[in-house]
Amino acid sequence: MAIKPPQPGNIRVFARARPMVSAELKSGKADDVTEYPSPDDIVIHKDALTKARFEFDQVFKPTGSQEEVFENVKPFVTSFLDGFNVCIFAYGQTGSGKVRVFDVAFVDIL
Repeated sequence: MAIKPPQPGNIRVFARARPMVSAELKSGKADDVTEYPSPDDIVIHKDALTKARFEFDQVFKPTGSQEEVFENVKPFVTSFLDGFNVCIFAYGQTGSGKVRVFDVAFVDIL
């Protein structure tokens, strides 16, 4: 997968879909409602007739690794270390792994 380098002044939006947790799998209602038509699109199926398409700079599937996510964020870390202002905002459900992404990634580069 090609990594898009950051460009000054641009806002980049990444999305990472988490895998289903054991409670969801055990519930018997563990239908996968996501589709990934391209590396920068995600489609959410609400029901058989309703779906919504969202476009991002990069979409990481539930099977994506921490390394894959960090490789795409690494240029921002490098820019920060070079003295540029950088903001990484992680938003998501409690317990979905937001802190772990950064914890693992930064420990590996230090």
